[in-house]
Amino acid sequence: MKVSKTQLLAAAQTADVAPERAEALWDALRASEAQSGSSYSGVNVAYYFGGFLIIGAMTFFMAEGWLRFGAWFGFVAALAYLIGFALAGARLYAAPATRTPGGVLVTAAVATVPLTIYCLEVATGRWHSDDLGGYANFYAWVNGGWIWMELGTIAASAIALRWVAFPLITLPAAFGLWFLSMDGTAAIAGKHDDFDLYRRVAVVFGLVMLAASVAIDRHTKEDFAFWGYLYGTIALFTGLSLLWNGELGWLAFAVISLLAIVVSIVLGRRVLLIFGVLGLVGYLGYLAFGIFKLSFGFSVALTTIGIAVIAAGVWYQRNQARVQARLMGVIPARIVALLPPSRAT
Repeated sequence: MKVSKTQLLAAAQTADVAPERAEALWDALRASEAQSGSSYSGVNVAYYFGGFLIIGAMTFFMAEGWLRFGAWFGFVAALAYLIGFALAGARLYAAPATRTPGGVLVTAAVATVPLTIYCLEVATGRWHSDDLGGYANFYAWVNGGWIWMELGTIAASAIALRWVAFPLITLPAAFGLWFLSMDGTAAIAGKHDDFDLYRRVAVVFGLVMLAASVAIDRHTKEDFAFWGYLYGTIALFTGLSLLWNGELGWLAFAVISLLAIVVSIVLGRRVLLIFGVLGLVGYLGYLAFGIFKLSFGFSVALTTIGIAVIAAGVWYQRNQARVQARLMGVIPARIVALLPPSRAT
């Protein structure tokens, strides 16, 4: 839960805490946050922006340029970047003041792993270019030939997290697991164009990833579960939106979207809320274009519903604590004990 200085001072006044003590507590909290490198500041934005530029370069642009000088040159260059990012990141992470840039660089090192494996496979002649094409296809095609790159990324993420407990490192891990669910299915099924199978696997993977994220969320103080929630939700809703057709299928999708909104309140995860709302909007779009054929009456009803939703959002924002408390009162205590702390992300 994020608290502003105004909220802290108001709460201190309500609790009959002296203003000077509240000011001192705020200063201590800001100092602790700055030391840990977790404050949302311009400097941290620069760290993350630079890190994502590196990851973007290593995942989309570097491979073909390096391979012009030979496959082994590409592998050595990729490995050198990987080791350099890892060593520099570990050294920076060891100092509290530079923990954030250190963690970002270690994440960049992990994100370089699939490129390094790709260059090694090309250099050793194990790359089947007729089936897979170039490295850029890794992000566009489903094929069992990518598995080693994904397994390597997941393993590197696990090793990095063992030594550098930085939440962003779970990004390449979650990404690798998501891709592995598709490419692993293709390898096991022995075919690469069974999209119905991919959709079913996406639903199962999304549910498993969300369950794992809840479990991780319960046992970590920092937010190591965010990327798992994100990729799990993407996989689940992508699979559901493509799997079902017809009125009953769309109705079931709408019910699940509504359920996702309720779960988002329980878990304090906005990503579920966003996808739940998008799912309901998709269902309303289906009704508008497919059932009611853009009739005037439905347009008026849709506008009314939209105004009601905005009003409900305003009411919920003002009564969020009370709504959550009542919702928790309905849920059995045995289940409440299993829920993670609310981080509202």
